[in-house]
Amino acid sequence: MLVPARTPHAKEMLLGWLSIETGVAPEEIVGDMPYEACAVVRHDMHAGVVLYTNYRGHSMEMAWAGRRDWATRRVLRDMFAYPFIQLGVLRVSGCVARENSASRLFAKRIGCREAGILENEYGPGRDGVLYTMTRERCKWLGSKHEEGTKGSRPLRSKRSADSQQQSDGPRTGAPRHDWPAVGFRDNKLRH
Repeated sequence: MLVPARTPHAKEMLLGWLSIETGVAPEEIVGDMPYEACAVVRHDMHAGVVLYTNYRGHSMEMAWAGRRDWATRRVLRDMFAYPFIQLGVLRVSGCVARENSASRLFAKRIGCREAGILENEYGPGRDGVLYTMTRERCKWLGSKHEEGTKGSRPLRSKRSADSQQQSDGPRTGAPRHDWPAVGFRDNKLRH
């Protein structure tokens, strides 16, 4: 299950965890931009982080990382419901280090498309691969996929992958979420 951070301290802690898991400094993940973060909790234990930043009305960026079996169908549904259903963005994007083949495979398996190469994104000679997902391509939302997303069974892959990075509005029958009253609105955080 996704548990949104409710305090600035909780958000900083989750950003720190994401930084350690991905090997990317916090300031390189969010810079000075506002962000939201959610903990992924499985069996009452912290299993991962999903982070949202650079909200621009029609698009935003996501980053994620998790321990083995963190990405259940329910978690994937919830992590895409926030940008696509609550915020109504058309596209989310995220960057994965080119050498991180496990995370790149994970991004493709959940439906992200490779959109390009960001040269030197992670420093000299360390390129990033940009991935995008649109609401139309998001197989984790909508009535067609409701039945397959109710449980908390992990998404299995041929390889275990600790991962990082990743429309037009709500569809009838899409899951409804009661997110906290902290989030993005008009490119600013609202409290």
